[in-house]
Amino acid sequence: MKHNHPFSIPEDYLKRIEQGNLMISISGIRAKFPDGISPKMLLEIIEAFCKNSGTTILLGNDGRSSSPLLSNFIENLLNFYNKKVLNVGTAPTPTIKASCYFSKADAGIIITASHNPQEWNGIKFLKKGGFFYDKEDYIKLFEGLRTELPLGFPLKINSQPYNGIEKHVESILKELTNYNEIKQKKYKVVIDPVNSSGIYALPILLKELNCDIIPLNCESSLKFNRPPEPTPKALNTFSKIIKKERAHVGFALDPDGDRLVCGSPTKGAINEEYTLGLAYLGKKLTLKKKANFVVNFSTSRILEKISSKEGHKVLRAPVGEVNVLNKMLEVGGKFGGEGNGGVIDPTIPSMGRDSLTGIAYILSAMTAMNSQSIDDLLALMPSLYMEKLKIPYKFENKEKILNDWIEKFYSLYSEEEIESINQEDGFFISYKNQSWVHLRTSNTEPIIRIIFEANTKKELNYIKQYIEKNQHE
Repeated sequence: MKHNHPFSIPEDYLKRIEQGNLMISISGIRAKFPDGISPKMLLEIIEAFCKNSGTTILLGNDGRSSSPLLSNFIENLLNFYNKKVLNVGTAPTPTIKASCYFSKADAGIIITASHNPQEWNGIKFLKKGGFFYDKEDYIKLFEGLRTELPLGFPLKINSQPYNGIEKHVESILKELTNYNEIKQKKYKVVIDPVNSSGIYALPILLKELNCDIIPLNCESSLKFNRPPEPTPKALNTFSKIIKKERAHVGFALDPDGDRLVCGSPTKGAINEEYTLGLAYLGKKLTLKKKANFVVNFSTSRILEKISSKEGHKVLRAPVGEVNVLNKMLEVGGKFGGEGNGGVIDPTIPSMGRDSLTGIAYILSAMTAMNSQSIDDLLALMPSLYMEKLKIPYKFENKEKILNDWIEKFYSLYSEEEIESINQEDGFFISYKNQSWVHLRTSNTEPIIRIIFEANTKKELNYIKQYIEKNQHE
């Protein structure tokens, strides 16, 4: 079989990818444990990383059960190759990235599988300044598997803890124009960091803002008490507590703390696609003129609809926060992110999706509007008619399944109704009535994603029925 992978990967890696136990992309390395990756493979990968990473490495992890073991293993390997390690410990991905910036480390490693299930874990690599590796960096990394690196000498433990949470929180608070006014509100807030990386950082941020915190899943148990992806369906208990406690707002995270879902005292957990729009209402308080924003192709048009009134322009980039951030830097973007609840503000040194930044801006917007709850902000949001589907595939059938669905969607409307087609990231069709569909293979799971947004509920149902019909053909 001819393998089609963007990086030059050894045969034993490809076999595990084919089995659905390993994913390698610009979103990092993710594997099911123990089947997806072996200690030997981990050694090879860390050894390749050490060849071009400088001398001081920032290390951190999320709160899943295998993370402490992986952290110890990788920390010792780094010491073997004569690296000085600054260990943040359990912290959100954005905090670890900000710590890489503040510490002036030469590079960084984050041990996380983000929203993947408990049995998965993974590695994300950082460049100096806290920037994620891009495609070229990963190509260079895997090319480095072919040559050995001599061990460091003398062999010694050269590691120390690094507390970056306070500096990360401080960098966010500096951006708030109404910090003191937020503190006076004493908002009642329900939080659910899924017993993972946000259990320390999230309370610190909210205490700085003088919030009354109602905690849920805030233990260092190394176990997820709910599905790790923070969808409204997974946040049933979170929703009930917000309503019962009549909290002003709720905030739920994924295991590595870069994605944010909000909760309302009347609606419970709300769709993650609203997060960017809600955070924008706080960010706009700091904007003095028209600006460019950047989102990925799979993101709702909510941000476009509400920010265009202020003269802002929203541009699109391929899925993957490194792609969105690079586009921001290219066009001077001031705000944006990904519709999965990932807020990106390039003025914050987390250099990517940052749930803590999103939370701060939402509380800032609530304060500026003198809101009784987040419901006042939700009243400003347009209606959302959107679906996100996952189609599992076998490795050898991936391209055929994707191309079949592309053909089906190309014929959904007439050519006269199509506004544009973009193939930077899978297949993105924009229709003249502002509806759109995005088809692509996932960077993080062995699935094909079909995401579409309609202008009306009637049109949404039409598209859903079309998909259901074609799934059985």
